[in-house]
Amino acid sequence: MRARCGNDVSRRRRLLKPAPRSDGESDVISGALTVLAAVIAAAGCAGAPKPAQSTWAAGNPAWANPVEPCLTEENVHYVGARGRASFSIAGREGHFLLDGGLPENAGIIARTVQALGFTLRGVPFLLNSPAHVDPSGGLSSMTEITGAAPVAIEQGRSARERGVDLRSEDDDTPGAPPVMADRRIADGEALVLGDVALTARLTPAHRPGCAAWTMTPGGGDILFFGSARVAADRLLDPPHHQGIVDDDRQTFRKTRDWRPDIQLANHPEFSQIEDRRACQVGGDETAFADADAFATLTRKLEAGFEAALARQTAEAASGR
Repeated sequence: MRARCGNDVSRRRRLLKPAPRSDGESDVISGALTVLAAVIAAAGCAGAPKPAQSTWAAGNPAWANPVEPCLTEENVHYVGARGRASFSIAGREGHFLLDGGLPENAGIIARTVQALGFTLRGVPFLLNSPAHVDPSGGLSSMTEITGAAPVAIEQGRSARERGVDLRSEDDDTPGAPPVMADRRIADGEALVLGDVALTARLTPAHRPGCAAWTMTPGGGDILFFGSARVAADRLLDPPHHQGIVDDDRQTFRKTRDWRPDIQLANHPEFSQIEDRRACQVGGDETAFADADAFATLTRKLEAGFEAALARQTAEAASGR
């Protein structure tokens, strides 16, 4: 499903319309795009130095391709790769950085943050959604680059600190560089940085300890969603982890009534990032605001889960 430019304004809160930029801020954004264009060009040059490529990036090159940043709302910037999102959430006392992409994405994120005029040492906290190689793989390097404190929701801490994927309790692969959590946070607990507060929401459908994050700038609601996609998960006989079916259903029950004004996610396609960016470039200042988007997404994900469960149940019954 593609995003439509110029959605009915009744579906959005006018308070989410970005404030007019000063000339100085416009210069920073313009400079950021110039710098990022150079970064993107350098990434495609045969002689440009490149980090070691992970097997995940080899099979999914868009997950590690640089892309221009975009301002999704007020001080929330998309700073990730084309196929895997990372977000900078800025405030007066520094900014949060959410998700690190693949291990080789740390350099992309760092250059993008700097191009936007932020200092890397102005990142006190590194956050994560699922503890899995593509959202958390770059966090170890980002910890070294920024000196920030990694934050983990308690249920996902062990996966982050061991560098494993808790989709399978007995399998240490696919893994990400381990990241020790300097701060643990509970479901429903807020992390405050000056005028910005992010609240952790346990949504364990995709992985145990998968966290969504919410914030309410100016009274509107922004949701940073992890995932609830079944993908290659084994739901039974034996499940990838004990309780996986209950975790999925718990997540869908918990989120059923959520109606954020803006829904963002570490999977850019969940938020239709490219379509909405195009609308924004075309003059739609509230392109990312859509109070129906998350409900539409979760209905699709829940239907996919139930279909996968029915298919795997039938296969188990037939002995396949």
